[in-house]
This record gives sequence, C-alpha cells and structure tokens, in this order.
Amino acid sequence: MSEQDSEIINNSINDKIINICKKPYLIIFSIIIIIGTGLLIYSNIYDNSTHFDDEFIFKNTNLHNPNDLEKLSSINKFRIVPFWTFAYNYVSSDDGKDLTGFYIFNVLIHLINSLFVFFIIYFIFKTPVIRDTKMSNYGVLFAFLGAMLFVAHPLQTQAVSYIYQRLASLAATFYLGAFLSYLLARVTRKGVLLQILFFIISFIFLILGIFSKENMFTIFPMILVIELMIFNKNFKISPIVIIVFLGLMALGFFIFFQFQVFSNVFTTLQNFNGETITSQNYFITQFKVFPLYFRLFLLPYRQNFDHDIRVANSFAEFDVIFGMLLVGLLIAFAIYMYRYNRIITFGLIWFFLTISVEASFIPIADVVFEHRVYLPMLGLILAFFGILYEIFSRKDKLIPIMFILIAMIVSVDIVLANQRNNVWNSELTLWTDAVNKSPNKARTYFKRGQANLNDGKVNWALYDFSKVISLNPDFLSAYTYRAAIYISLGKNREALEDQNKFIDLSKDKTQGYLNRARTYMKMKAYGRAIEDLESYLKRNNQDVDVMLEKAKAYELINDAPNAIKTVKIALKIDSLNPKLQYNLARYYYMTAQFDSAFVWLDRAKTTANHSPEILLNVHNLMGAYYFYKKDYSLSIEEYNKALEINNKFMESLVNLAIAYRTTSQYEKELEIIDRIIELEPRNDINWQARGFCNVNLKNYKEADKDLRRALELNRKNLKANVQLYAIQKYLN
Repeated sequence: MSEQDSEIINNSINDKIINICKKPYLIIFSIIIIIGTGLLIYSNIYDNSTHFDDEFIFKNTNLHNPNDLEKLSSINKFRIVPFWTFAYNYVSSDDGKDLTGFYIFNVLIHLINSLFVFFIIYFIFKTPVIRDTKMSNYGVLFAFLGAMLFVAHPLQTQAVSYIYQRLASLAATFYLGAFLSYLLARVTRKGVLLQILFFIISFIFLILGIFSKENMFTIFPMILVIELMIFNKNFKISPIVIIVFLGLMALGFFIFFQFQVFSNVFTTLQNFNGETITSQNYFITQFKVFPLYFRLFLLPYRQNFDHDIRVANSFAEFDVIFGMLLVGLLIAFAIYMYRYNRIITFGLIWFFLTISVEASFIPIADVVFEHRVYLPMLGLILAFFGILYEIFSRKDKLIPIMFILIAMIVSVDIVLANQRNNVWNSELTLWTDAVNKSPNKARTYFKRGQANLNDGKVNWALYDFSKVISLNPDFLSAYTYRAAIYISLGKNREALEDQNKFIDLSKDKTQGYLNRARTYMKMKAYGRAIEDLESYLKRNNQDVDVMLEKAKAYELINDAPNAIKTVKIALKIDSLNPKLQYNLARYYYMTAQFDSAFVWLDRAKTTANHSPEILLNVHNLMGAYYFYKKDYSLSIEEYNKALEINNKFMESLVNLAIAYRTTSQYEKELEIIDRIIELEPRNDINWQARGFCNVNLKNYKEADKDLRRALELNRKNLKANVQLYAIQKYLN
C-alpha cells in the first residue's frame, strides 16, 4: 500500500469519526456507558466499613435527625446540606448499622457528577469561542471520554468510597450543576424565558453549594473566567457581565461574613506530626503537593490515604523549588495557549481556581488529600485533552490514535479504580496500605493500631503504637493506647511508665491523671490513686463518676468517713443521682449508721426507676437493712424484688437463702441453693450449704452426697468434713 493510499484511508477513518460525533444516538449511548461503568467500578464497596472521619457522623448526635436543622447548622453552617444527607441516611439505615444506603448515595452522586461533566464538556464545544475550532468536530467524543475518565479515575475513589468525603462530591454536584446551568443559559437559542429558567436553576445550585463546602465560593470568579475564556474571543467583556459578576461576588462576601469570622480562617494549627501550620508554610508546602496531584492524575499508582508530605518552612527546599517551577511553567503555558487552544487554558484555570481554597493560604491540618482533586479533575481532563489534541492533530491520521490512547487510559483506570476500592474494605486494609506507602509517618501506624485493636489483634496493635512513639515521641494518644494494652496484658508497671510520659508531655494533664489513677487502683496503690484522682478533680470538679471512683479508693483503704464525705460532695452537684444515693447508703451501712443508710436507700429507690442495675443493688441492700433489724419478712420481700430484676444476681440469692435459713424455711432455702448451684456448680461452699440445709431437713442421705461433693471440690473444707462426720450416725 502506498503512502498516499494510507493517507486516504486514515482521512476516511477520521471523517467517519466526525460523522459518528454528529449522530444523536451517541449521547444516549454515552450516558448508558458512563452509568454502567460507574456502577461496575463501585460494585465492591457496599460491604465496606467506616473510615477515619466517618466516626464523626455516627458519634455526633447532632447528625442523627434530618428534621433538626438547628443542630445540623450548629456544627458548620457552610456544610448543612451534606450534613442533612448524612442525617437522612442515618435514620433510614437502622441508626447507622447498615452502611449500604450511605454508599448507594455516594455512588449516585458520583454518577450524577459524571453526567454533568459529560454535558459540560459537550456544551463547552458549543460556545462561541470553541465551536468554530476543528477540535469541536469531536465534541461529543471528547465529552464521552472526559466523563468516562472522570467516573473511572482512581483518584476519585476517595470522594466516593469514603463516606464523609461526600462533602467533596456533593459540593461538586452543585458546582457542576451551577456551571452547567449557566452554560445552558448562555448557549440556548430557544427564548429568553428558557434562559432565565437556566439562570434561576444555576443560582439554586450555587446557594446549595455554598452550604455544602467552602470551595463553592470559587464559582464567583469562575463566572468571569467562563466569559473571558469561552464566550469572548477578544478578551473583552460586556458591562452586564461585569455587573452580574460584581453582584455575585458581593453576595458571596455577604454570605461568608454572615457565618464566618475572617480571622478564624487563617488560625494557626498543629497536625498529627506535631508540625505547626501557618498560612505561610501551608502555602509553601502546596508547591510540594501540586506535583503529586499531577503525577497521580497522569500515573495513578501508589495512591495513599495518608501521603507523607512534611510541612515546608522555606521556599529554598528542593521539592518546593521544583513545584514552583512546574506550577510556573503550567501557568505560563496556559497564558501562551490562550491564543491557540483555550480548552487548555480554561482547564488549567479551572484546576487552580477550584483547588485554591484547599491549596493556598488557608491553613488545613492535613496538607494533602486525594479527594481534593475531585472537582478540579474536570480542569485536568480538559487540559489533558487539549494537549493531546495539539500533539495528535498535526496530522489528521493521528487523531484516531489519540482517541484509542484515551480509551486505553480509561480502560486501565477502570481496573485500577475497582482494585483501589478493595483497599477501602476495612480500616485495617486501608491503614495497612497507608503504612506500606508512608512507613515513616506516625499517624498511619496509629490508625492501624486502632484497627488492629478493634479486630482483637492486641500484639500487632502494641507493635503499631510502639512504632508511633519511636517515630514521634510527642504523639500523646499513642501512650494512652499502649498503656491500655499493657494493662490488659497485666503489665501495669509498663502502663504506668507510658502514663507518666503522657502527663509529662501533655499541656492538659487531666485525662492523664485519671488514667494513671486507674492503673494505681489495679496495682492496689490506693493512696497514689487518690492523689491522682484529686488532681483530676481540681481540673474537672463536676465529674461525679470520678468522685465515686475516689470514694471507692477510700473504701479499699477502710476509710469510710472520707468515702462518705466524697459522695456527699458529689451529691451537691447531682442531688438526684441514684448511683450516688445508693453508694452513700452503702457507706453508711458499712459504718453501722443503719438509719442514715435507710434514708438514702429510700431516696435511691425513688430515683432509680429507670436504672435497673442500681435498683437491683438498692433492693439487695434494703434487704440487708431489714435483716439487721430482724424484720425478716420485709428482708425476704426486698431480696425477691432484686431477683425480679435479675434472677441470677448471686448476692441476693445468697442473702435470700440465709434469710430463709434464719426463719427455718428450709424447703425454700433448698430451692434457692439449687438455683445457686446451677449458676456455680464447682463452688464447694454451695454444696456445703446444700448439705447443711438437708441436715436441717433431716435428709441425711442427700446431705451425705452434698458434703462429699463439697469435699471432692475442696478437700480442705473443714466445715464439710466435720458435718459429714457428725451425720454418719444417722446413716447407719
């Protein structure tokens, strides 16, 4: 075949592509494929666990009622819309137990966004500046492949498979919806009324977006960009557009300052690495982050939930210089291409503008997250397509190869995105992946340690928390977790060392004192425990539960007067607390102040109606009080009330058996002892008690069996031995 024949064939193929792009069915076909691809990619996420910030949804009760807008807005007024969707999912998913609804919603949002991307690209090629270019001949195909790249790119998984980052995807929905509606209003030729309708829809999307996430505010300057880039060939703009732009900017500033204090936006922060983040060093660090985003877009390998990029404090760092050069070159390239291919210019402006809230001067604790590229992805896609077109369109025969290349990239991305979703299966899989890719970052080990602990892998968790401390000795929470593991392993002294370290390092030592006090309690160092509990209560003097712990410590050193004093102080704070009332009664009983004990038991009985566990103990102690007063019928009545609450409560069963024995009701005593033996069949004292009861009933053969069983369990049971010898004369 001659070169001329080859040229004719290639031109023919190119003409066929252009003709296909003109077919109306291609739009319907594109929509079906986009939706099907998205459903396929995310088909493996519905059984995933929650991750990282997801616990904010399930632990924050303000996010559990979609009808309580006041509580939803109290968290963050600029995020009330996605918070409402979380609340809706929560109440419709068995109070958050079934996560399927959360994931279905996230996938649905992603599919809608992908379709928005399709139509945005499609209508961009219908705008005055772009429609007369040769590139516009392939508008539908670019729209289809652009939407496919958007739906399939592995970078997008973090905004879909991570429930909480619905913030990013839902804000993108309103951003893209507002943009698309504005485009439709500007390109439609079907009357002013339809234009007005599209503008109204765009405005509604804009307002919803503002109350979804703060990066929506970038849509105000984006309107000016739209007009300059794709609706105006000569960089001129009409006065009407300027008035609309200024009006919308004023609206944006008004809404922002209604709900946000400007100075709070630039507050200095501290991240998990212990690094201080200011507006200046956050801005500098973003020059290390931008190359990562660009690389992940072009080559999405080694994706990571927790990239290890440290805060940069100087422009002189090599990575910062490289990033500045790259960003500078891209900006210069965008300016240069304004005359030749505005798709490239517009795409790069879209990227930098939409990511600017999270990648400029506003400090955020985490300098990098993949979900931040979700909305800016559209700009990267447009710029990428524009660059490819400039390369391949030099010869028409290369254009089919360009589309084949893009299709191959999309195909690879589909596989990679689906595989990436497997990493999101559980906290353990997610953080193990992060540890492998950020082995020098303390937080990755810390989060994996929590995951291992939740899975019962205590030794692995111990390794992870120890690794955290070796990487970052100031990581306070790691000491708390490792101390808890040491306690569970019976290594109290090691736990104490970690708690001492926590107290040394912590500015707020409150929790450290409490944790160390509990360790001292386990070590029976009650005096030291009391000292730490006092230190805790100096800083948190309303915590009545900890006051009870302090009273317990006094009890264990036989200092009942101080125990009573401590509980009385607690009752001044919470006078109707049945637990406090019961424990005060108990301490009075222990010090033989029986009438005072009765007064507080009577009060506790009234206030503990909704606390079965406390009411159980109240009835039991009330039974003991009546027993002491020798009012055995009331004593038995109280013990039975306790057992109505919990028929396996051993203390009341034993007390009831003693009360029946004291009143010579041996048959009833035997019934109770049988219940006790059923619960504790290997306790020799229970069999001994049964033997004594049978002796009182003159069932000597049964008594003989019971006492011998007691001796089988414990040969040193002297009372059983003596009684067994004593009844032998009745058996012969």
